[in-house]
Amino acid sequence: MLIYGQDLKLPIDLSTGSLNDTGFDGNKPYHVYAQEIKRNLKTTFESVERNLRKSRAYESRYTNGQFVFTKSDSSSKLEPKFDGPYMVVKCRHPVYDIKKVSSIS
Repeated sequence: MLIYGQDLKLPIDLSTGSLNDTGFDGNKPYHVYAQEIKRNLKTTFESVERNLRKSRAYESRYTNGQFVFTKSDSSSKLEPKFDGPYMVVKCRHPVYDIKKVSSIS
């Protein structure tokens, strides 16, 4: 869908006979069909842009000296979910070197 603006045709479509369903109706003028493809590509592109913005929001980048917490591996309800605070010592995105902060003054 993303590359060609239409649904993908899979090998199973050969056996089910739905391969001839191209979406083009012979009674429809070509310019109407072209407008539909253009509209489909536009909505797909907008969807891709929206998903890209969402993924960038989740992808955090930290800098040296920034305080962070790490998610603990505990499974109990009453145990804390995060350990820390830690200070970011070295950034090599996506890997960060952190150091436990004993006390914050």
